[in-house]
Amino acid sequence: MSRSIRTLVVGVATLREPDPVLGAALALAARTGAALHVVHAFEVAGYERRRYREMGYSDRDSERLFAGGLQSRLEGQVRALAGRGRVFCSAVRGSPDRVLAAAAERLDADLVVVGSTRRGPLARTLLGTTAQHVLHRVRRPVLMVHPPLRSPVARVLLTTDLSELSEVVHEAGVELVDALFRGDAPELRSLLVSRHEHALPPGMHGAHGDTPAAPALHRFLAMRGPRPRPVEPRVRVGDPAREIAAEAREWDADLLVLGTHARTGAARVLLGSVAEGALRSARCSVLVVPAAAVAAESARLPALEARAALTAS
Repeated sequence: MSRSIRTLVVGVATLREPDPVLGAALALAARTGAALHVVHAFEVAGYERRRYREMGYSDRDSERLFAGGLQSRLEGQVRALAGRGRVFCSAVRGSPDRVLAAAAERLDADLVVVGSTRRGPLARTLLGTTAQHVLHRVRRPVLMVHPPLRSPVARVLLTTDLSELSEVVHEAGVELVDALFRGDAPELRSLLVSRHEHALPPGMHGAHGDTPAAPALHRFLAMRGPRPRPVEPRVRVGDPAREIAAEAREWDADLLVLGTHARTGAARVLLGSVAEGALRSARCSVLVVPAAAVAAESARLPALEARAALTAS
């Protein structure tokens, strides 16, 4: 099933200087033809309220004027980056995670784009900050951009644990990558991390039939039949978070794709409870696909499980 990207929502964290994530979102909107909604969440500081009161404005008028000034600056950032097409800017009072989640639901967004707001490795700014809260709240795919997002995107590392929801989420990730980076035709690799010591020594890895876990991964990938582009299977042994980060680094991946369980939200990825560890160590951009984002496809799970049983027999 092919996907189309019609609506993107990007959260801009700072207006003091051009936010690096905005350029990446504008480029994605241009290449997909999607409408881009640029959102900046704010709170009115106490000293700002006092300043407006001294000028004779009510709190409601103060908030309206403050938001208008922020929106003008936001629109200025878009113009400075030569943003064209269907680009809409809005400054909205509230916490960033709540504002972005509400915007994503209201606009039926196909993708939410966020980025780091401070210097340093991506995950050091993500975890415990806005992006992590966005992941917990947003029921849409989230692209966490580690600026700059490489162009062209040449290598995409997907992840799976072969669980019952894994095929649906894994394939949604493949479809999103195809919709976002179709012109780049990136290489696709699917990683299975096994904790079993009998498979390989920790840190070792294999691509074909040289590990006990490899046949299961081959069957998993074969369940969807022929694809426009092949997905290379990869198996590693050890701690999932550490091995995911190591594979992404050693393969020089441009994008890492993680799926999440439906019940526990973004803190649980399909590889196990490794979201925080994988994000902390990731040096590339990360696409997180919540199971909730593909819930409509979950009705197909009994059929998928039956097919898997037949394949394994």
